[in-house]
Amino acid sequence: MADSIILADGDDWEGLYFNGVLITEGHRVTIKDVVMVIQNVEPANFSYEEKEADSKWLADEGSFPMSIEDVRWTNG
Repeated sequence: MADSIILADGDDWEGLYFNGVLITEGHRVTIKDVVMVIQNVEPANFSYEEKEADSKWLADEGSFPMSIEDVRWTNG
């Protein structure tokens, strides 16, 4: 199974998930953060995706949850 890297973006807050687990979050996830994650996967054996989190939900929560399964996305 391929590793999964997802950058979650919600208004002015971002979270970087690796295989569904939050690695880091902040106003901007840096390229250094992304490279750190990519170094831990086999070349060409991962998927990368950017998704938009529901901004109101994120504001109410205050931060991204540890599990990506708990993120509320703008498309449902």
